This record gives sequence, C-alpha cells and structure tokens, in this order.
Amino acid sequence: MQSDDHFLNPRLLLEQLAVTEDQHVGDFGCGSGHLTAELALAVGKGGRVYAVDIDAEPLSQAKTLVKQVNMANVNFIQADLLQDKLEKIPVKSLDLIFFSNFFHVLVPESARQIPQRFVHLLQTEGKLVVIEWRKIPTLFGPPLNVRIEEAEMIKLFEVNGFTLDGAVSAGIYHYGLVFKVKDV
Repeated sequence: MQSDDHFLNPRLLLEQLAVTEDQHVGDFGCGSGHLTAELALAVGKGGRVYAVDIDAEPLSQAKTLVKQVNMANVNFIQADLLQDKLEKIPVKSLDLIFFSNFFHVLVPESARQIPQRFVHLLQTEGKLVVIEWRKIPTLFGPPLNVRIEEAEMIKLFEVNGFTLDGAVSAGIYHYGLVFKVKDV
C-alpha cells in the first residue's frame, strides 16, 4: 500500500470524521470491506455497522476482513441500493452513512435517486459521507468519463435536500465530502 498521503486510508478518514465508540454507521456499497473493518473497530462492541452491497462475493470478502479484526458488530446485507428499502436498518438509527467509490458506477439518473433514498435512516444530526474518485487521469481506477466532479456531487446532494457540512482528506486520488440534511 502506498503512503497515507497518496491513497485512501480508512483509519485516517475515520479519525478526521471523529467516528467514536457506540456509533451506528452504514457502509453502503461496502465492496470487499476495507472501510467496513475499520468502522467495526472504531465503533467498538457497543456500536453497529451495516455493510451493504449488491454482490455476494464482495460481501463474503468483507465478512472475512471483519473476522480478521475479531469484531462481531457488523450486519451484512445483500441489497440493491437503488431498489431495496433496507428494512433491516432501524429508522433514524445511523450517525453516519458512507458511500465510498459508489457513485461512479451508477448512471446519472440512478445517482440522482440515492441522496433521498436513505435520509430516513439518519439520526437528526446524522451525516452522509461521499468518497469518490477525483476526475483526474490515473493509471488505475474507473475510466475518467464515469468519474463525477466534486462540484457536480455537491450539486447532486444540494438539490436533494442536503447541505455541504465539510470535506475530509481522502488522498490524492479521491475527494471526501460530508453532507447533512438541510435545516427546514
């Protein structure tokens, strides 16, 4: 793995966000679980992580990573985030929802649906965190034409009832945005 300044480092990301014990968080589009495992450690035995992915294979890999860190506080859910309601997650129970490297795989019409689909799962002061590939040429990662500019991502959330609450450093290949629900 490269230096923490260059590639996305889940532990440093969670430190910036001040993720603490006993929090309940969602890792939506969790993939193979690198962030899930760090979240499980950060929230501790009193916390809960909901790791959601559409594919069984990445979920299996995520389960393996979580077992390696010896944590039993993760609920694994195979679900389509565009269609499924995630009824296994209690309403207004999550302090944070993470979408890491998720939006670039969606067609624009689908991406517009995501911000409002899960707002009911956030606690009153809950936040939604988006980590995405910067729209810069790289030797790896998704094609440049599917990456979403930071400003475009901010607009996507703002037109869906969120406001930008801050940013986090996510290395040179990714950006990190933190949103909260707009005060009414």
